[in-house]
Amino acid sequence: MAVWKRLAALVATVALLTGCGGFPPGEDVEEMLRVPQATQQQSAVQKALTAAMGDTLQLKYPRGGDEMAPLLLDDFDADGETEALVFYTLKNKSQNVNFAVLEQQEGEWVVVQQVSGLSSELASVERVSFLQTGIQFVVGYANTNLADKYLAIYSYDGQQVSTLYTQAYDSYVVADFTGSGTPELVLIPTVAESGALSIQLAGVTNGKMELWHTVQMDERFTSCSSLMLSIYGNVRGLVVDGTFSSGAHASQVWRVMGKSLVECAGSNAEDIPRQSVRYITSLNSTDMSNNGLILVPQVLGSAAPDQLVNRLYYVQWNNYLAVDSALQFGIYDSEYSYYIRLPEAWRDTIEISLSTAQDDSWSVLDAQTQRILVNVRIVESPSTLPNSFVQGIRVGDKYVMFYFSGECSTLDAQIIQRGIRVIE
Repeated sequence: MAVWKRLAALVATVALLTGCGGFPPGEDVEEMLRVPQATQQQSAVQKALTAAMGDTLQLKYPRGGDEMAPLLLDDFDADGETEALVFYTLKNKSQNVNFAVLEQQEGEWVVVQQVSGLSSELASVERVSFLQTGIQFVVGYANTNLADKYLAIYSYDGQQVSTLYTQAYDSYVVADFTGSGTPELVLIPTVAESGALSIQLAGVTNGKMELWHTVQMDERFTSCSSLMLSIYGNVRGLVVDGTFSSGAHASQVWRVMGKSLVECAGSNAEDIPRQSVRYITSLNSTDMSNNGLILVPQVLGSAAPDQLVNRLYYVQWNNYLAVDSALQFGIYDSEYSYYIRLPEAWRDTIEISLSTAQDDSWSVLDAQTQRILVNVRIVESPSTLPNSFVQGIRVGDKYVMFYFSGECSTLDAQIIQRGIRVIE
């Protein structure tokens, strides 16, 4: 599902700048996607840049990140006027990505500065506000296969572009980790040789971007898949998802204390990476309530151990920024990547039964009486089921449906209905 969302976002931004040299010759992308022409302002910017370059230019689209277009319009120097920022390569020169800043002078766009980039591709582009004035931009450069990446943070003051920070990196995130109202940078540098990954926390001090603190990740991690800000009351933390050399996925959590990162401990004297080990690649740390609190999944075991192929798992979600980390538990369906929260009172008192008569159907049973509490079915259309079933959530092109028996209280049914979500 995430792939389709990314594709949709790419198509939307392509619509802004088609016909601008951003596609290989001979590919009629405009006809294929049926997208409109660039806006008049964007066309004027590109025309001015092309005239200034004296060469054929090709706009460079970011391969990921917040910005999906090669041309950004914003007030970068806080002078009340809009500037243009354009990423491009030149046909007859170095294939490294360049960018230009253009301003309007007497109604015409004029190139005021050109900057040579650090590699041939754009991994990501992001607008941020590290300084009190203007808008800075974070650019992730990369080689063709995105294996080697280099981060640069730029600022434009109305006269020239300055480089605030550079670092070879594996992953990064920009967010307000200290609660100051100003964002900071958390970055995992590229590991030149085999060894433990490290995490850097950087921020602005006296108008300059500085490295504040560096910590080592657990030595079992070989790569990072995501860096996330987690907010729990007045506490702010960093949640890292990554991969072990064994192929297992796991998490590690730090609390932000001033300008430092302090590692959080797991429950029962077990460290968080070991507690969160999982071999289900689609099960990631998630903001379950959309309130900024990132919960870490802990797989408790197979929910249907008698089956030949494991599909359903008992999962506990932990908030490691709290003293008592366990927040909720339920069942994760690894085939369709959705999770159903279960009432806490059901823990250790239920069994899961997979139906042999109905495809994609399973039930939660009272372990003592063997009576059905709730039946779950995955169907292509809700209309194929009796009215006694209620809709839970849509997963891809199918629907998760619930039947609650008389053994399931109204309150428990509400917990289940409200606690279902897709995990991406």
